[in-house]
Amino acid sequence: MTPRYRCNSARIAAFMAVVVIAGMSSSCAKRGNSAQVYCGPDGQLTRTAPTQSHRSYCVRVSTSVQGWRPGVPSDFAFEIVDDRGATLREFETVHEKIMHFIVVRHDLTQFQHLHPVFSAADGRFTVRSLTLPSAGPYRLFADFAPAGSMIGPDGMALPVTVPIDLTVGDEGSYQPQGLPEPSDSVTAGEYEVRLTQPDTLQAGAESRLTFTIRRGGLAVSDLEPYLGANGHAVILREGDLAFIHSHALEDPAALRTGQIPFMVQFAEPGRYRIFVQFQHRGNVQTATFTLPTVVSSSLTAGAGVHTGH
Repeated sequence: MTPRYRCNSARIAAFMAVVVIAGMSSSCAKRGNSAQVYCGPDGQLTRTAPTQSHRSYCVRVSTSVQGWRPGVPSDFAFEIVDDRGATLREFETVHEKIMHFIVVRHDLTQFQHLHPVFSAADGRFTVRSLTLPSAGPYRLFADFAPAGSMIGPDGMALPVTVPIDLTVGDEGSYQPQGLPEPSDSVTAGEYEVRLTQPDTLQAGAESRLTFTIRRGGLAVSDLEPYLGANGHAVILREGDLAFIHSHALEDPAALRTGQIPFMVQFAEPGRYRIFVQFQHRGNVQTATFTLPTVVSSSLTAGAGVHTGH
């Protein structure tokens, strides 16, 4: 008998349970009050409770996830399937794209932010020539908003994020890298990026993170919007790779001052890696920081943490 695998409950746009089975991968994400579902190795789902007003979703990978070799470009194809077994063909456009596809190795290196080609005829997304440069376990995040999604307080469709695990090359040769120590300044190409943040990052509270972009010692005064925002940030927690996709605050003056502010809320304590992307003169740059450890709210009660409000 083919085993079935139950998906865990999860928050919108947060880490979801992952199932990887003998060359075919299926992952489920649960939205709102949707029913729990079981994912089979073929990506089909079985309802175990009445479905309410919102759906649950799986990724059905059309490409074999076995035999991936480091440094070899290969197409990666998949569909989004709901808890009725239907392949989704209609999506909301969120920050100029219907699918944001994030790739990272489990040790929080080898970051990529990609946008697959979509075929509305069969609902298939294809990442052309996906290249994973070194051996080891990777996590791939499909970040999307189905048509008719709930709308968030910012007026934008709320996304669903479903991860897929993929092993590249000989996992025995994988040597995970430890996270660098936190620093308030890193380089990205010819740019210096400096981070200003609260003294304490507290789980459950909003924190203001501001990134100042300099080039040749001077603040960059002509930054450009990237994918409909002043900047994008993907934030992942060490260990379980809990996922946050954040967008810079809407401040037209920020691009002229070289400052890109974000408001971020960390759900859980831990150490996080943040990948900040900005655009200048048509080129997208990625600056990567290790954040100071996010602490539990119980450890900071009464500490008067400043979050930039």
